Amino acid sequence: MIPIPMHRRGDAQCPTDLVLLSHPLAFIANNNFCVRRVCTEIERIIGSEALDREAAQKVLHFLNEDLPTHLRDEAEDLFPHMRRRCPPEDKIEQSITRVMIDQGAASALLPRVRKILTQCLEAPGVPTAPEAEQLVQFMTHVQRHLIAETAILLPLARVRLTTRDLQSMSLRMKTRRQFTSGDIFC
Repeated sequence: MIPIPMHRRGDAQCPTDLVLLSHPLAFIANNNFCVRRVCTEIERIIGSEALDREAAQKVLHFLNEDLPTHLRDEAEDLFPHMRRRCPPEDKIEQSITRVMIDQGAASALLPRVRKILTQCLEAPGVPTAPEAEQLVQFMTHVQRHLIAETAILLPLARVRLTTRDLQSMSLRMKTRRQFTSGDIFC
């Protein structure tokens, strides 16, 4: 495990500081915090009498731009490395499956969530009761995914993944974001 200098752990701000790409587990953890903040914003939108346009735009931007890449980081890098490194007693496949079930359910709801938020922005208003219920369903799956990932997967990853695994993850995550080895993020 590579220790992360305190100034590189992330500031829990959104979007995640790209410098953290050199520390992929810290980057994923900070992105998870951003996802939590998006859920909080969705809750505020549901409970509001008037739409906070700026909040709705930020949520929509995150759902369209950042979340898909974050999910790829997990599916294409974090999970495969963990499957290779974790011994059977970690029961990692069970934990990954649990996370992926909630990710899949949230992803299935994502187009509808985007549509609800877009409609609220186009014809200013708050979500209707049925729309609010769909947003709550989405948040429930997202929050369960975050709990399992934060409590089980990331702590195990910090112990099980090798320096080489983390370097590989970092490179792939940078590439996914179109950074090259000459960029300041290395």
